[in-house]
Amino acid sequence: MCQVGAGSLRGCIRVEQRKGRNVMARLKQLTPRVGALQQRVRQPQGQARVRDQVYAWRRWYKTGAWQRLRWQCISAALFTCARCARVADSPDLVADHFQPHRGDERLFWDPANLQCLCKSCHDGAKQREERAGHASDHRTAFGHGVRA
Repeated sequence: MCQVGAGSLRGCIRVEQRKGRNVMARLKQLTPRVGALQQRVRQPQGQARVRDQVYAWRRWYKTGAWQRLRWQCISAALFTCARCARVADSPDLVADHFQPHRGDERLFWDPANLQCLCKSCHDGAKQREERAGHASDHRTAFGHGVRA
């Protein structure tokens, strides 16, 4: 078996003898292991897919109506996070619900219940507050989630 390490190829070089003399050394071909590794690694069941099956309202996030509402929220906030005032590109921003909707369709689609957060604020502090049972409201008088 070839051992590759520290710049050496021990055991991979072989010297053949033809007609009583040594012939140029050749490298043995290393056997591909990628296919074997893919079979050994378990592919985890997508957590998002499982959540989508458990909570039917998660499908609302995949609709065109939600994408339009999200864009309205983010553009009205001038692409600025309501918490940290960071200006970011659209993929780095989240249209977050002030009051968690938990499947309430009226709250989910209410534009006044949305604020623009950057992904790090949404996935960090906001989620911790929601799990602790605290609602955070960074709205201004305009209701767009942008601090004046």
